[in-house]
Amino acid sequence: MDDHKFINEILTEIEPQNTFYIDIGAGGRTNIPQEFLNSADLAIFCDGPGRPPPHARNAQILSFAKPWTQENITSKTVFVAEYITPLNVKELFNNITTRRDPRMVDIDVDGYDFFILESLLEEYCPTIIMIEINEKIPPPISFSVKYSPTYQHDGTHFFGVSLTKVYDFLKDRYDLVHVAWNNAYFVLKEKNVKTTTGSPYHAYTDVEAYDTFYRNRNWEETLRHNRNMAPMLTLPTEEACKFLRDFFEQANNSGCTKPGGCPPHTRDEYELYVMTDCELSGNKY
Repeated sequence: MDDHKFINEILTEIEPQNTFYIDIGAGGRTNIPQEFLNSADLAIFCDGPGRPPPHARNAQILSFAKPWTQENITSKTVFVAEYITPLNVKELFNNITTRRDPRMVDIDVDGYDFFILESLLEEYCPTIIMIEINEKIPPPISFSVKYSPTYQHDGTHFFGVSLTKVYDFLKDRYDLVHVAWNNAYFVLKEKNVKTTTGSPYHAYTDVEAYDTFYRNRNWEETLRHNRNMAPMLTLPTEEACKFLRDFFEQANNSGCTKPGGCPPHTRDEYELYVMTDCELSGNKY
């Protein structure tokens, strides 16, 4: 949400000659504007089996139940009808292309997004990373849903990764340049140069970005469903961690969409730390 203007801007400014895109969790549509897809060398959209392809020209549905052949992969727009996980992401993309330099990777799977990103970056080097975050969880809390083959988002606040966790993972290689509510944007440091001015986008810390783009905005009106998580913004960090644990361990917490209700989420389903000026602190919650 709230992304369209910035996506158009950053794709105009950063590495415009590169037209290779990856969208993981397209959900029947894509955040990448059609005008950029029209001239793409390659655009890969990924979603689960049975989901419709995004509205993009020449979208080609490829089932991984069938063997890969060069004849299959002729369209410049490829739809991967497969759930992407940390275990299969590299192999699936390696079967599509030999390129490792996408201009933009967009990750939005409502779950173990962080671990998909971690796996992908072992072989791929995107210029721009757009990743969904769990915007309710402020710095310095490092949170992520763990990968599980049985995980499905149940519509509650239990999903994704905190801004701090992904920022800490990327900060040596990427600049955090923008947050649009629940999407964070990172640019490869050596390519953070605007085409029009020659200057870089401002590189935020996780704290600066969180305060600028969430805490100090009108989130209560825009994201009303987040109001029951508001104590996270004012509690001391350790108490905020306890609040989060207690909240997740309640059955049927806010937004549950599963028939029959949502079970509590146990501690083995997620990682929760507090970041310090050093590495991860010993404070695991």
